[in-house]
Amino acid sequence: MKRSLPFLLSKLKSLSVYSCVIAGLGFAGCQELAPSAENGTSDLSIPTDKTIIRNDISSLRTADSSNEVDKLMSKFAKVLAKSLQSEKFRGFLKSEASKKFDGDFDILFSKSKDVIIDRYSLSDLLIKSGELNSDELEALMRINKKLNISIPVNIEKWDTKSEAPIVIYIPSTYVENKTEFFSGNDYLGNDYRVDAIKEPTVPVIVIGRNERAGYNDIKSKEVNARTSGNYERIEYIKCPNLNDIEGWANGAPEIRFDGVIYSIAGGTAMTACSNTEYVPSRHHAKDGYTLAAWTATQNLFRWYFNSGHGPNYYLQTFEVDDSGSTQTTNVGVTYNGITSSIGLSYKEDDKKMKGELIYTTHPSPATIADGNIQFRLEN
Repeated sequence: MKRSLPFLLSKLKSLSVYSCVIAGLGFAGCQELAPSAENGTSDLSIPTDKTIIRNDISSLRTADSSNEVDKLMSKFAKVLAKSLQSEKFRGFLKSEASKKFDGDFDILFSKSKDVIIDRYSLSDLLIKSGELNSDELEALMRINKKLNISIPVNIEKWDTKSEAPIVIYIPSTYVENKTEFFSGNDYLGNDYRVDAIKEPTVPVIVIGRNERAGYNDIKSKEVNARTSGNYERIEYIKCPNLNDIEGWANGAPEIRFDGVIYSIAGGTAMTACSNTEYVPSRHHAKDGYTLAAWTATQNLFRWYFNSGHGPNYYLQTFEVDDSGSTQTTNVGVTYNGITSSIGLSYKEDDKKMKGELIYTTHPSPATIADGNIQFRLEN
């Protein structure tokens, strides 16, 4: 049966992904459109450019290996890509990599595996996918003691609210400037090949081996940047998108800082502070202000990490409207490998803003921010 051109075009448009055959043959001038998300994440896009090509034909895969570490690295990369469905996980990766603990946009997995993200440690978040078990993860960490997650290019372009980048891994067979392609995956499980020589113009997450951190010296280099027994305090606040958290008719915002520590004596997480800063005016909130110039420095609590408290605490911020039903968000802290969580209460109309796990090695001062709030934390 003959079909008209408009009919054929309409059929093509009904496909979720446009497949480019000549791209599979290596024609770099044809850029593939990334697939759209499904099942509640339809607004989540996958950044691609002409260096990133969707593998619709299995024979195009380039980084398969019988090497055990490569198999585990590939599996780790796929699971991490799948976990990008979580906006909190995406936010964590960008925030943590941006700390540049070694001078580059790296996250040393052994150092971050116990960080709590949406009620789960990083390790548990990956394991709960069901595609990577704890034995495999432990085996990979034994083989690759410098297991690293990095966002080496274009991290500043990553919109974590709407984008889930491709995740690749660096195989043991990689030779700089000679290996042509890396194997990659998106959060839907689709396979890609990514140019290993030409730098992409979009963010890409890379699983590899940290080239900077001397594993045997990591603990000795982690000197405390904070003093045990000193106050944790807020000295500067700015709300760059004030209308998103407090309408003009409600005046200046009321910002609450909730701190959660691990009590060694009690063997559990506990609330260390719940302090509200009454911002002097909307002008101060929008432009930013130093608290000591207008109010007393916002002292949160004394952190005794050398004696009574654990080596980290969680700091959560809210904009308080104090109306609506009571809500609860769970946050966790760790001590000697044990994670303990506690629920923080807030009202339905309050705005839950930036939260972060603070370590003794956190710089002081440290600027902590998201789209709603920016504040300077000092010890």
